[in-house]
Amino acid sequence: MNSQKSDGDAATWLPKNKSFRCTFIATQVSVKAAYSLWVTQAEHDAMARVLQGCPGQAVKEPVAAASRAEAPQPAPARGVNCSDFGTQRQAQQWFEYYHPQLGDIAGLDGDGDLLACVSLP
Repeated sequence: MNSQKSDGDAATWLPKNKSFRCTFIATQVSVKAAYSLWVTQAEHDAMARVLQGCPGQAVKEPVAAASRAEAPQPAPARGVNCSDFGTQRQAQQWFEYYHPQLGDIAGLDGDGDLLACVSLP
């Protein structure tokens, strides 16, 4: 999916699977809010348009990102996997800390929904 998306935002690209668009946009909004990322007016309008068609879709409060002074362990590497974490929350914090700079280097987000290791408790 990411190869199709390239660097397009919600104004220029949405998943072909229309039933996933609400979740996709809600997750984008959560991540952008957590990291105080900007959006263009066109992207904002596209996100709002999609979410208007999503009755009951909650925009989840993101898991608080770890302090930049305290990098979560283990260190980022392709060898890191979900079994390195005790809970989904720990994996998510690790993912949210490293994802902005490195992408999903460890492959913790298998389906591209920005949620790491969802099989963990």
